[in-house]
Amino acid sequence: MQRALYAAKDGSKKAAIVIVYFEKDSDAGQKQFTTIADALRNPPPGYFGASVAQADGSAPEVGDQRRAYVTAKPDGQGYLVWTDVYRFGRAVVVVQLLESGPTNQLAARKAIADKVRSRLG
Repeated sequence: MQRALYAAKDGSKKAAIVIVYFEKDSDAGQKQFTTIADALRNPPPGYFGASVAQADGSAPEVGDQRRAYVTAKPDGQGYLVWTDVYRFGRAVVVVQLLESGPTNQLAARKAIADKVRSRLG
């Protein structure tokens, strides 16, 4: 597993975390994708720092498989967490974006997924 955390340099809470799991082959990647995506749909209490429900979302059109969720309501400062889970062959990638605003942040989420895909080879 590889993990990277990116934080905004503008003093805001905006951030992204990328976690990559490498499985032995594509079949194992499919199983791990399902396990992780299902678990992130209903994360344990406190996963986001409080008991926060997730809602289904639309994932960017990237990868062999994908699922997306978003926290059901913003935190006290207006931030939401978008969670995208992708499978690229044997790699399973989780991208979580902490961002504010009324949009689905699709452009930023796709840019992150494209960058990860390009680094996977």
